[in-house]
Amino acid sequence: MVAEDGEQEELSGLDEEELALRRTLSSFSLYRPYMHSVNQLRRTDLLALPYRHRQLIPKHMDVLTRADDAIDLNADFCEAMLDHASQFLLGVPWDPSLRVTPGDNDLEKARQTVRQLVRDWSAEGQAERELSNGPLLRALAKEWPDVTARSGVRVLVPGCGLARLPLDIARMGFEATGNEFSYHMLAASSYILNGIHWPHQHQIAPYVHSFSNHARREDCLRRVSIPDVCPADALGQPGEDTMPPRPPVSDGQPKEQPAHANQSSGGEMPGVNGGNRMSIAVSSSSMFNGPRHSHHITTSSPGVVGNGTVQLSRPVVLVAKGVPVAPDAHKGTISMWAGDFIESCAGVDVEATFDAVVTSFFIDTAHDPMMYMRSISDVLRPGGIWCNLGPLQWHWEGGAGRRDRDDGSALGIAGRRAVSEEGEFIGSIELAMDELLDLLPSFDFDLIKQEDHPGVPYMSDARGLHPNLYNCKFFLARKRGA
Repeated sequence: MVAEDGEQEELSGLDEEELALRRTLSSFSLYRPYMHSVNQLRRTDLLALPYRHRQLIPKHMDVLTRADDAIDLNADFCEAMLDHASQFLLGVPWDPSLRVTPGDNDLEKARQTVRQLVRDWSAEGQAERELSNGPLLRALAKEWPDVTARSGVRVLVPGCGLARLPLDIARMGFEATGNEFSYHMLAASSYILNGIHWPHQHQIAPYVHSFSNHARREDCLRRVSIPDVCPADALGQPGEDTMPPRPPVSDGQPKEQPAHANQSSGGEMPGVNGGNRMSIAVSSSSMFNGPRHSHHITTSSPGVVGNGTVQLSRPVVLVAKGVPVAPDAHKGTISMWAGDFIESCAGVDVEATFDAVVTSFFIDTAHDPMMYMRSISDVLRPGGIWCNLGPLQWHWEGGAGRRDRDDGSALGIAGRRAVSEEGEFIGSIELAMDELLDLLPSFDFDLIKQEDHPGVPYMSDARGLHPNLYNCKFFLARKRGA
């Protein structure tokens, strides 16, 4: 989408960070008309077919009408999230006057965010999470088998996306910290973590974005309930059940009332904060300038997730095969860093402060993976462990991301990591896995274990004709000096 001249003039007064935030939120606010326009093109293409061919598929126009209904379902979620996300990212409720023209990449990220909700926050995504997150969770459980000893053990999860992995680590009794750069992911995860009242609160239709590779039409239009767990329930928020009755759902999901349901006097949505929204404390420099480009997200009240602890009081269930949640008497916490991983780890206040770093499908997002390795080593205490699982599909191979604007100037995550402040390209490399593992000693790591994990799905439709599978490597390394 291209901004009009008047809008360009208005936006010239915004700093780069606020503009990026408003484009993110605008992409969610425009999801409905944008996706309806995409679906309308399908109608145009259908009507352009020869009449005799259209007569052979008389129900397809009805399929497109049902696709519009599915789009509206997704848009309802985006709009429910929008006010919370705007308050979280901009500090004010969403208002149409804040809308700017998002780029095509922003609109695509909004679609991908809706799609990724299945992987992180649905029962349907559990099989995928088991294969991608399960080995990491089991490694943590093996390293700290005594659940009573996990309180105070700090685990960092860079590139945590929609924050399910750090939540499950917190459910095991650890102090989990997620880190994420994408504003789209942060907008959605802030709502899931803090704005959700009960499991299965929303339904989405995540597969309607593409009509390709479906075995059955119903697979394309099917609905998925999210989230499969309410974060406040999962972390055992205390309090009486004072929520209004839960509306009925139509997909056979259980209709139990949320046990946490603790409405704050100020009318905030209960979540992992027990009624207080997650606050975003900005460092003295903005994310786009200065030595440390990070927002640190913590909770705003003592005794709750982030600044304090939350008593776990849910029935024991599994976060992965063989890995139960911590029992009632033990505690788990979750907090978030919003910002670039390398820059978030640049300060002395986080040096040697974590006991474990867990990376899932993350290493290949780097222009220079050695920068990631150095940052991981810096934040780990001596004797701490780094657990990794993922492929090496290097995101910036072939110069991708060196320049993002038509005028050649740098923009966004790719520009900041690959281009210096003077605008010079500062390098990129794509290593093989054996080369990556050979570098571990250079960053004070000893390789303890490695395993091959073939056929790991990532945002894959289990019913689709084209599964998205990776042959992944799991490794565990320990920092020297314990």
